[in-house]
Amino acid sequence: MHKEHPDNVENMQDFVDQESNTKSVVQRCVKFLEKETNKNKFNYGQLRYIFRAVRERCDIQISEKRKSLYELPTSQELQAFYAVVGDPTHKLLFEFLQGTDLRISELCSLEVSRIDFDQNMIVSIQRNLI
Repeated sequence: MHKEHPDNVENMQDFVDQESNTKSVVQRCVKFLEKETNKNKFNYGQLRYIFRAVRERCDIQISEKRKSLYELPTSQELQAFYAVVGDPTHKLLFEFLQGTDLRISELCSLEVSRIDFDQNMIVSIQRNLI
């Protein structure tokens, strides 16, 4: 581990080596992590070590599921979606989002003065949105 907090790493190793007796292993792990996190400032490597040790001790399996690219809906799926949207205002909002690739937060902060209706263009969008 890192030299910044060698005593913390030793404490973590002591914890990992302990046997379970009264509380469930998961409860003890969570309580210990809460206490140590509040007491110390861990760096990324230390946090990775802690979580790996907890997963091993508690037999928590991580899904090896591979991330796949986002798939856009087909034309038929979009038509089926719009067919069940009853409110015309909601349908307009979804079509606007689809046609402009805006995020919902960008749509919510969009001002009417930023839309050029003659050219059918959005003039500008602020970049500092959450």
